[in-house]
Amino acid sequence: MRFNPTLSFLAAFLMVAAAGCSGDDNDDIGPAATGGNAGESTGGGAGQSTGGSAGESTAAEPEPVSETIDAADGGTVETESGSASIEIPAGALSEDTEITLEELDRSEQPDADDLGSNAFEFGPDGTQFEEPVTITIRLDADVPEGQTAVLAVLEDGSWSPIEGSSVSGSEVTAEVTHFSTFAILFVDDEMVVVSLSENCEDFSVAELEGCAGGDVVGAWTILDACGSTAIGDNPYQDVPECEQAEYTIEVDYDATLEFMNDGTYLTEVAGISGGYHLELSSACLTAYYMADDPAATCSELDDGCAFADDTCTCDMPFDDPTTGAGTSTGTYSTDGNTIVMTDDGDEPSDEPAFFCVEGDRLSIGAEADGVTTGYILERL
Repeated sequence: MRFNPTLSFLAAFLMVAAAGCSGDDNDDIGPAATGGNAGESTGGGAGQSTGGSAGESTAAEPEPVSETIDAADGGTVETESGSASIEIPAGALSEDTEITLEELDRSEQPDADDLGSNAFEFGPDGTQFEEPVTITIRLDADVPEGQTAVLAVLEDGSWSPIEGSSVSGSEVTAEVTHFSTFAILFVDDEMVVVSLSENCEDFSVAELEGCAGGDVVGAWTILDACGSTAIGDNPYQDVPECEQAEYTIEVDYDATLEFMNDGTYLTEVAGISGGYHLELSSACLTAYYMADDPAATCSELDDGCAFADDTCTCDMPFDDPTTGAGTSTGTYSTDGNTIVMTDDGDEPSDEPAFFCVEGDRLSIGAEADGVTTGYILERL
């Protein structure tokens, strides 16, 4: 996997951030990850499956289920077989709502061979929630070697991994803020799913393709990075005891981008701050680090690590908030709603990104090899 070359000036921020964590032993702690403005990314091994092979449906489609959920109390809606459910907290709905849940045969879905479950359509379609709700879907296929299972949402005819997906036994869970069609998707273990704030909730390269473009000239501050990218292998992927290992990273950019009238641009990075959070079970510590004493091993990983409730929890800030500071220049060209950006000294890319200016907001995004890279900026 790689970043779209025309977005390399921003992609470099992510890689600098991933390398900027504190502690002498960080190289041994966990997988490389990427992040963005006050956001989170997740990684870890795949959960156990219940049998079958990827892309095969294991049962006929059951009848849809529906239940009216009281807005004040919240509630749970589940298929009769328990293959999928949604948990709605109190106050998430603006009014009492009849929630529907329909199971769809994966053979009729895009990229069916990459799915680890049937698809599930939650309704009413387009429902927005005041706070996140939790969707859980049960695996019914073996997780392919070298891949992991994440919850994904169907957007513009393709599956997009959901940030924050987690695996527990044979179930995959994630929080969402709106209804759509969801399924379990198999992605490369090295993939780090990224969605960095509410700004990224509805980010879609397909929507950028439908935008007229606009005038990018002027100074912008980088608000968020959105989508997914892949940097490095997940070292836990072959350790069954580490299937629940959790890695999240939060990064806050202090950076601006200015497009000049003469077709040049200037990026100024004051710094990248933040840190990362890691949770490893006692069994994972024992298996991965060959630890005789998991608690002692945890404390040796980093000063920000503590062992409690059979879990090693680490919170480690980046060493230097000025990490990545500096300036760079380059040239750019636009054609309709596409943009090509080339750092000085680099060859121009033959893969333009799409962009859209709406008021004081600029969105730039590209997709290649199933990996989305996107950025949201605000006019200064």
